[in-house]
Amino acid sequence: VPSKNWNVVRMGDAAFAEANYLSAVSNYQQAQQRVLELDREIPVVTAVSPAGLVTNDNTPQIVFQFIDQLGLIRTSDVLIFLDETEYTDTPIAQIGPYQVVLNVAQPLDEGPHTVRVVVPDTALNVNVADVTRTLIVDLTPPPDEIIEPVEGAPIATNRPTIRATISDTLSGVAEGTIRILVNAVDLTEFAGVTQDTITLSPPAGMELPEGLNRVALEVGDRAGNLGSAERGFSVATVPI
Repeated sequence: VPSKNWNVVRMGDAAFAEANYLSAVSNYQQAQQRVLELDREIPVVTAVSPAGLVTNDNTPQIVFQFIDQLGLIRTSDVLIFLDETEYTDTPIAQIGPYQVVLNVAQPLDEGPHTVRVVVPDTALNVNVADVTRTLIVDLTPPPDEIIEPVEGAPIATNRPTIRATISDTLSGVAEGTIRILVNAVDLTEFAGVTQDTITLSPPAGMELPEGLNRVALEVGDRAGNLGSAERGFSVATVPI
């Protein structure tokens, strides 16, 4: 019965499995080579939860998914860190073939936190993805303020300029969350919005009535917090 020994031979970017056969009867030796497929790509690691790594939950579930070119992840060596503390072998960490989950137990402080995930594959050359991302915990609604008109002041026009500040320094204002209502009517489509202000003048045909009017502002941030502000003012275009 011939004996057979396999050796892996590296040649540049290629690899070969080389077998030498030796017959016990004829001493005939034969070499055979097979090309092996090399994995030269590091695993791709993606943060999937919280969405955008921004949350108003200070005990969030953090989920990172990973995939390898050949689908071979060395799950026993996957690591996860939060704020430089490793949680890999703790009860709040769960590591599977395609993802790592960290169920944060102790409430996090408001502000930025670092999450690091290390994912090696099983290739001969051991490709390792070492990914660090920033998690934002934002518990505070946007501090919006209506600055015009002045509270309770009479205004001699029924198409006054209404101006408010909008801001959120931690997670940022979320698109599509800004609403401005006058007397419970949504006039957002007529407003001009910049990075930090919103300005509205009621359009022709929607003049404000005489007497008390009320403006309300709603602004959400990327973490899901909703801020609001209200102000009352009087329209007095007819002299008393």
